[in-house]
Amino acid sequence: MGSLRRLVVMGGTLALAFAFLLSGGMRGLAQDQATPAPMVIPVTPHPAAIHQGTCTQPLAEPAYDFGNVGPPTNEGGQPFGPQDIRGQITGPALLTSTAQMAFNLDDFLGAGQPAVVLIHESSQNFANILACGEIGGPVIDGTLTVGIRPLNNSGFAGIAEFDSDGDNTNGTIWMIPEVQSLSGGQQATPAAQGSPTPGATFAPTATPTPGAPAAAAPVASPTAVLAPATTPTPG
Repeated sequence: MGSLRRLVVMGGTLALAFAFLLSGGMRGLAQDQATPAPMVIPVTPHPAAIHQGTCTQPLAEPAYDFGNVGPPTNEGGQPFGPQDIRGQITGPALLTSTAQMAFNLDDFLGAGQPAVVLIHESSQNFANILACGEIGGPVIDGTLTVGIRPLNNSGFAGIAEFDSDGDNTNGTIWMIPEVQSLSGGQQATPAAQGSPTPGATFAPTATPTPGAPAAAAPVASPTAVLAPATTPTPG
């Protein structure tokens, strides 16, 4: 009789231990399933290139390729992961591109022909220009820095740096998207449904001063139009 009770107790103990291990394993499996791997959001690469011409009328054919503007990468060419991010990011991440181009910077700037760096929407929609910067300005310690402004309401803006390297020029582009939305200039937050929007308040019309010149009308933002393709002479 005592042996039977010992067998019952041992059997109950083993059953409880098995149930405990099973429940712990299920909890661990549930925790593993509840922690998804970081999702990599694909970013459309934006081709960058140097074109002869101006921001309002660049030549269609690129003179020099600047590579694709996209997220920064590490030494292995892979995008940085969440574990590499330092500090807090509340806005869009910077996009960048680097290239070495076969021209002497001094000769290029002294050629007397206007040139621009263009950021294109994609290789499929190459004619749509997101941003443009005129290549020119003071060269400080061998480096020329130019501003890149948005075109066609793209919201893309940034800078490009050109470093003299003998017969070559090393270029780096830094871009930030959504500039207009970050500054509040692109879209306003819509009012909640059912809430009337306050009417606009107009300031009283000023009385013109006799003999004073009339105010100039605002000038619309330029829109880049690609000129017919020609074969530019590098350098």
